[in-house]
Amino acid sequence: MRFVASWSMEPYLKNVSGRWESTDMLLTAMVMCIDNIKKFYGINLILYTDSMTEHVLSELTDNVDIVNVYDDIFKKDNIPLSFWCYPKLLTFRAQTEPYVHIDLDFIIKRKFPDGWFDCDIFCQWYEDLTYMDRSSDGICSDKLYNRERVKHLYEWSDWWDDPRHNNMYALNVGIMSIRNVDFNKLYCDTMFDFIDNNKDAMNQHDGTDMQIVPMVIEQQSLYHLAVQEKQSIKTITRFFHDIPAPVNRYFTHFIGDWMKCTDFSKGVEQREYLLKPKMTQKINEMARYVDSERLV
Repeated sequence: MRFVASWSMEPYLKNVSGRWESTDMLLTAMVMCIDNIKKFYGINLILYTDSMTEHVLSELTDNVDIVNVYDDIFKKDNIPLSFWCYPKLLTFRAQTEPYVHIDLDFIIKRKFPDGWFDCDIFCQWYEDLTYMDRSSDGICSDKLYNRERVKHLYEWSDWWDDPRHNNMYALNVGIMSIRNVDFNKLYCDTMFDFIDNNKDAMNQHDGTDMQIVPMVIEQQSLYHLAVQEKQSIKTITRFFHDIPAPVNRYFTHFIGDWMKCTDFSKGVEQREYLLKPKMTQKINEMARYVDSERLV
């Protein structure tokens, strides 16, 4: 099975993707993700990315094979930076054989048990998107993932408008494997049908709206298509809120850990605890280089 990942530095450089307290923590997480795949699976991660990320990571690890395809991809394809998962969707579409896609802040702590990928779709966990609305900590009290909130802003095809999709289940793709290439094509065609029909609308709405749409397009569609096509699904844990991400024995997903915290400061403390021991002088040097290119 091939491990692939996606990253465009542009949203981060322009402060659209701002979930990281510091660039040195971001780069440390990336290197840990890449190096642990080599450690546990003996293969290089294949990374679809841009020139800056290629330069930075080539200085930090030998365990990655770079496919440089995403320079200025948002501008070229007329996609707003707030649609942050766009390079990931392009990477899904580029795959012509079974694959595992992993986010670069997803750290495998130990090799998954034999047979975990022996299914049509393997994902991090199910999402009950209504849980975000019901969360008592206030982080998601604005119904961040509810499609009904933005439904009137976009053009939805008959498939998207099917009443079955009022079921607010989704599949988290922090890590995702798809074994059925025909299903992968259907999944990507469905997502890009929405994107191609809504580029003007996507560029007219602010980042708050676009934080909702990526989750719907990327994660909710995967769940509903998998059910429709009778794909076998396996997840690491059953639901997002079943088990605190930091104590999972197989992985740490830093975005997931951040969402678990009752306030943002605890998320920062957790990252510092896990990542600072792994930082090197070279990572700090490359972080300063990236920061020199960021918008202030």
